[in-house]
Amino acid sequence: MPGQTSSRPSKLRQQGRGGGGPMQTRLAVLGLLALVVGTGGLLLYLRLRQQRDAAVAMCYNTENGPEAKSINFKVSTNCERRFGFVVNVMDPLLQTHACTGVLVAPRVVVVPASCIEEKKVEYPPVRLGSNHLNPADVPHENDVRNTCRRITHKDYQKNNPKKGADIALLILESPAVHNAPISGITSLQDCQDPRHSRKGNMTAFGWFSAGMSQTPSFELQAVPNLEWVDKAQCRKALGHGTPSGTVCSKYPNRATIAEWDLGSPILCNDEELVGLASYEQMRVSRDVPYVYTHISEYRHWIESLGEKASVDETNDEARPECKAARDVRKIVLKTADDREL
Repeated sequence: MPGQTSSRPSKLRQQGRGGGGPMQTRLAVLGLLALVVGTGGLLLYLRLRQQRDAAVAMCYNTENGPEAKSINFKVSTNCERRFGFVVNVMDPLLQTHACTGVLVAPRVVVVPASCIEEKKVEYPPVRLGSNHLNPADVPHENDVRNTCRRITHKDYQKNNPKKGADIALLILESPAVHNAPISGITSLQDCQDPRHSRKGNMTAFGWFSAGMSQTPSFELQAVPNLEWVDKAQCRKALGHGTPSGTVCSKYPNRATIAEWDLGSPILCNDEELVGLASYEQMRVSRDVPYVYTHISEYRHWIESLGEKASVDETNDEARPECKAARDVRKIVLKTADDREL
């Protein structure tokens, strides 16, 4: 059992005496814009939205063209701030990359429990808003925050992510200022629902390496167009059952180079968090999928900071700055409805 499971909450917004969802709200706002600024102004606004969406598509540099053997594309320096919520979790002694996490609230980073438990990085420093692993290369990206508190799911079995509940929270000594948290969390089912106006494209982000013991890439990379694998096919390919609270995926049917990063987030349309890379199987072919913690199934657990279902530990050597981190009791995650039009 993945712990506190909750589906994505729906938000009802009142319009006069009736209720309206996000689509009705957007149509109402568009109508108001048309009245206020006229048709010309509305067309300009829509054009700007289109340009913004086009800019998102340019975030992945395909240096060798679409037929390149590698499926990994460097994230353009023009998009450095767009993915500022992708966090480099570091080894506190070596100051090297241990795993990847996601900033879900100004003071909270979600990571795999297997990272902080198995790699013995109990209270790791994290670098926010950086495309680069080496801070000496880009000093302006060196936004490092210390971890004061860590919260691990109570069902996680140490050194065994295959049992599930591979999720933990890092509470930072101070909130992020220059990098915004991710704009929402969604389920695989919601992202892939064909009834939505924009069926989700799944992209993995991370500092990928060729394997768990290999050197990670120096720059943030993206792997778009992930293919999702249903539970039955995933169990057959892996040769064992998959834990609850997880989903499986594999990369497109092309030669794979540098493809593993523990905690690598999968995003829906580059905006909403779907999963975090949990573990990989010994790969004998490209058809063996990866297993991801399905974050939406832990939504309540995250918002309540693991209430009644966690091991909550505070750094014994914490400085006075950590008092505020100890007092944090809950957070509110963003949803798609909270985004600006």
